[in-house]
Amino acid sequence: MKHASLNGGPVPTLLALILAVLLGHTPCRAAGVEASLGWHVAPKGGRCAFLLLSDIHFDPFVDPALFPALQAAPPEQWDAIFAHSRLTKFANYPDDANWSLWQSTLKALSIPGVHYDYALITGDYLAHKFDKKFDRLGGGDQEAYAAFVRKTEDYVAGSLARALPGTPLYWILGNNDSDCGDYSVDGAELASLAQDWPTLAADPQAAADFARGGYYETSLPGRAGRLIALDTVLWSRRYSDGCSDPSRDRGQEELDWLQAHLEADGRAGRVVTLAAHIPPGVNAYLAQCGLPVEAFLQPQYQAPLLKDLRLHASGIRLFFAGHTHFDDFKVLSDHGKAVLGIHICPSIGPNHGNNPSFQVGLYRRSDGSLVDLATYTLRNLDVADVHGPAGDWGLIYGFKQAYGHDFNRDGLAAAAQEIRAGEPERSRYEAYYTCEASIKKSPPSSQWRAYSCAQTCFTPEEFYGCACGGLP
Repeated sequence: MKHASLNGGPVPTLLALILAVLLGHTPCRAAGVEASLGWHVAPKGGRCAFLLLSDIHFDPFVDPALFPALQAAPPEQWDAIFAHSRLTKFANYPDDANWSLWQSTLKALSIPGVHYDYALITGDYLAHKFDKKFDRLGGGDQEAYAAFVRKTEDYVAGSLARALPGTPLYWILGNNDSDCGDYSVDGAELASLAQDWPTLAADPQAAADFARGGYYETSLPGRAGRLIALDTVLWSRRYSDGCSDPSRDRGQEELDWLQAHLEADGRAGRVVTLAAHIPPGVNAYLAQCGLPVEAFLQPQYQAPLLKDLRLHASGIRLFFAGHTHFDDFKVLSDHGKAVLGIHICPSIGPNHGNNPSFQVGLYRRSDGSLVDLATYTLRNLDVADVHGPAGDWGLIYGFKQAYGHDFNRDGLAAAAQEIRAGEPERSRYEAYYTCEASIKKSPPSSQWRAYSCAQTCFTPEEFYGCACGGLP
């Protein structure tokens, strides 16, 4: 994989991107989103936009007839190959994202009057069961599989870079992003990606940290502050170290790294944004009274993580994650006071019965503070087709319009309380959770309190106390 292929152009494009990141001279336009959300359009440069994408789960195997050509061609030629497919309908529930859906997504990201200062992509670029699909088509040995994984990751990254020229893209690892299998990490792949993702390659220390463990810290443009990108796969209950040295405690290494970076940022007075794929806390989908309840992360890692987050929360703007495929959030408290908001981004892939969605955040150019979040959704997934009807993407809600609060820690905390209290916030949350999908998979009414409690409870004990009145 080459740097130029990820930028859709030669090396000078990368140089311009580096200078934009370092100098904060990226364009700042959010008027299209502001107007849609009912905001008074700020003076030039008053408010800026950033993009949130998660769980793309791109599936290159949908049309088996194309596989030999894809395997033989560089990713820059994949669009021309996919365009010859007779399978033109968009992926539907419960499939992963196909080429038709991904192309529609890329077009929808271009909103009139908006230039993204940056984009956060919170993991899971590959389709589920990627290895099994590859094997079914007779793809070859492990070396051939690893090469195809990296081609697919290169294709996703390159196509997004071409759709958003000049926008710094910050990539975070998910559990489906390794050539070593689900919930695994391959050191050789990390080293390759550290050079292939321009915002990492532009920061030698970030690239070195990522190559070692899949996590990094770097600068966001302008006054947006610093970004700490975590590899929470290493802390997951399902993590497998089959492709790494089992004598290393990679999860503890990351905790030590995070603590050191939070302390250094705190001493320097720097504000940071955290991003990861798997969030901390209880999985609402599986959290039911009378059944065993587990957090997403292993307790030996989650406990010290939450301690560090509470200790340094005053310097953390927000924590962005993905993984669940649904539009959700969590609020971490310390002695009853909300100290950190965690936003969970909805997915592009409709695998979980959700509508494909992306989100646009608004922040103040003057100090980087967050003010609102707009959610854009594909509303005609059932019938959309490359040859028509086209994908009907549109704004379904803004956070401030829906809940009456700014999109920040305090706004998320207030919304969580109001959702738990009842209507109308509860009905809004239910609809937005799946981004108004036509099949309402969750949250079911019978488990309503479980979903609400999972927003503020991070351990099984806390959850049971909130949802069930005590431990089972």
